[in-house]
Order: sequence, then C-alpha cells, then structure tokens
Amino acid sequence: MSPSAVNGDSQNGTNQHLTDTAVAKALNEANTKLVSDNLAEKKSNGPSHAGLDASLLTVQRSEVLKDMSKAAPTGCTDHMITCQWTLSNGWAAPKLVPFGPLSIMPNASVLHC
Repeated sequence: MSPSAVNGDSQNGTNQHLTDTAVAKALNEANTKLVSDNLAEKKSNGPSHAGLDASLLTVQRSEVLKDMSKAAPTGCTDHMITCQWTLSNGWAAPKLVPFGPLSIMPNASVLHC
C-alpha cells in the first residue's frame, strides 16, 4: 500500500493519518450502520415468522391400518402430516394425523387462473 493511501492524499489537500484506532473506529461505525440498516429493513418487511419446527410434531395414530402388501400403486400411507401457516405467526406445530381429505377454501388462489 502506498504512503498516500495510508496517510491521505496530500495532492487533494487532505492529510488524514489513519491509525489502528481510527481504522477500528471507522469499521465499528460502518458495522453499526449495517446492523441498524438490516434491522430497519426487517421491520419494513413485516412481522418475523416462525419457521417450521419438527420437534413440535404431535402424533394421532390411525385406528385402521391398511394392508401395505395390497396398497394401491399411488403409495398412499395411513398417515399424513399437516401444518397450519398464518401471516401473523408463521408455521404452527406440525401434526401427524390419519390419512384423509384436505379442507381448502373455494377462493384459494391455487384453484384460480
């Protein structure tokens, strides 16, 4: 590194001597601003949502089990996992429940073009 890069550019009228302390202070201020900007961005993007936590899984076993040797080629099992998601809270605790129909709202966007 050239002396002018460390001590400043004397041709432009600056004579800034960067000591270890000054560099550390500048890096600390830049890091503080970066953290502050990231927090502001998170707040502007809405609430923080809970991630899916598999350790909260609850189990409700099916009372009638299929004979898997005669199972249909679709490979459906006796159970399925469901998990509710909401805008305000994110993922709820997942549930292992007996295989069955799903409930879906008629105006769900997946049903419309």
